[in-house]
Amino acid sequence: MWTGKEESPVCWFSAPGKLLRLDGLSDHSWLHVRGSTFADLESLCAALPGHWVRGYSEPLEADELPF
Repeated sequence: MWTGKEESPVCWFSAPGKLLRLDGLSDHSWLHVRGSTFADLESLCAALPGHWVRGYSEPLEADELPF
C-alpha cells in the first residue's frame, strides 16, 4: 500500500462532469479519468495528449433474448 508522498502519491483533480486520479510518479504513473457523459470522457482524452486505453467499448448490437 502506498502510504506517503515519497513512495507514490495519489492526486485527485475535478471539473464539472469530470474526475481525474493520478497515481505514482514520473514514468511509473497512471492517470485514471471518469466523465459523467461519453462527451465528457472524450473531451478529457482530446485535451490530454497520449495513448489512451479505454475501459469501455462501443455498444454492440445484441440479438433478442430468448425469454
